[in-house]
Amino acid sequence: RGPLCRAYLDCDDLHHRTPARRSNPGAVRSLIAYSFLHSFLLVTEERAMADARAAEVRIMHDGPKGPLDGIPIAHKDILDTAGIRTTAHSRLLADNVPA
Repeated sequence: RGPLCRAYLDCDDLHHRTPARRSNPGAVRSLIAYSFLHSFLLVTEERAMADARAAEVRIMHDGPKGPLDGIPIAHKDILDTAGIRTTAHSRLLADNVPA
């Protein structure tokens, strides 16, 4: 366990902190800060932050839709995501942007 492990909260911590106003989805550490790890081919930071702000408002107003509402997730590059380049780590799919 290195210093990066201490920088993250697990899903259970995030779930319990958000409705209690001790944290919020928009304050979750940005993956961009760890780009040196090369863990992701693409990070949709603007979309993620917009979704986080919307989730924060919704959660504070109506409560979470479910236990994972507002929790950031990552999708493997083999799952087609509408409007997001999905390559499946293949040069043949380098320009694949599902509708």
